[in-house]
Amino acid sequence: MKKRTIFSALLFMAVFAILLSNVSAFGIGSSYFAGHPLELNPGETANVSLGLQNMIGDQNLTLRASIIGGADIAQITDASKDYFVPLGSNNQVSVNLRVTIPSTDTIGKEYTVTVVLATVTLSQAGGTGATLGASIEKSFPVLVKGTAEKTFPAWAVVLIVVIVIVIIILIKLLAKRKPQLQKKR
Repeated sequence: MKKRTIFSALLFMAVFAILLSNVSAFGIGSSYFAGHPLELNPGETANVSLGLQNMIGDQNLTLRASIIGGADIAQITDASKDYFVPLGSNNQVSVNLRVTIPSTDTIGKEYTVTVVLATVTLSQAGGTGATLGASIEKSFPVLVKGTAEKTFPAWAVVLIVVIVIVIIILIKLLAKRKPQLQKKR
């Protein structure tokens, strides 16, 4: 029984060590995050860039991007959705997005754009197929901002027109009375 327990523990540690050696770590950076949303007016478009880095691990990575949230307002504009991210490079690889707010959207509406990036490995069969591995999601809020058009209410416009007409009538009446007053003197 004791040999079986030791064997199980050694087997677990060996499997753990093998899995640990295949760990890949990559990061995604963005200028927008919770508390600091991308703010756009209705009908406005903005280009957003997510930065990818691969600072830990032992190999270069290929990542595949897809939008899983907010696809109604955001799209990836790069020709390829696969991104080669070299190990240890201080330079970020950019994932470029275009975010467009519909012109009919209401001010104050909030969207969440979520991009998932998954590692892609070529299959052993001649390198023609691909399988997806670990993935990370990056989300950022998009807030529809702007100010409502300030318009006068209809009653205010009517009131101003009436006041102007009354002033014009009073001026004309006073102009007619003035010659009559001068004749009486």
